Amino acid sequence: MDHVCEVCKEHVAPDRRGKVRVEGVTHRSAPKAWVWGPVPCHPDCRLKMSTPYDDQIGSGDYQLTWQDMTAI
Repeated sequence: MDHVCEVCKEHVAPDRRGKVRVEGVTHRSAPKAWVWGPVPCHPDCRLKMSTPYDDQIGSGDYQLTWQDMTAI
């Protein structure tokens, strides 16, 4: 599977463990349930990520979440 960075639209290569970083937004009451995402992202691009929930992140309801996903 080809993983494309949500921010820069360039290919994301798996790390030496065969994983790619994915970012998204979750609700604080259900931190394992993605509200938006997960989307592949380069570690350097993660701070430039734009989501539909940007104005609500940190308000107490939504939080940015990430994990390393096995690249298949």
